[in-house]
Amino acid sequence: MGEDPESRGACSEQPRWSAHLCTPALKAQEVGLGLGAQAGEKRLKEVVTGGGSTRFRRATETPFNLVFEVRP
Repeated sequence: MGEDPESRGACSEQPRWSAHLCTPALKAQEVGLGLGAQAGEKRLKEVVTGGGSTRFRRATETPFNLVFEVRP
């Protein structure tokens, strides 16, 4: 990741936070899907369209993020 300490932190620390803190908290909720950084585009589309939305597309992406457009 080069010499940018922020980039190293984003790539090395965030997945651990998500996996160790966020995912278990989400799994404990009533719906229990635990969607997050690890869900992936395919699974997110399944959930969104399963909830009634008819349009789901990747609007843009960066090295760190995917941005989706969802419409009813």
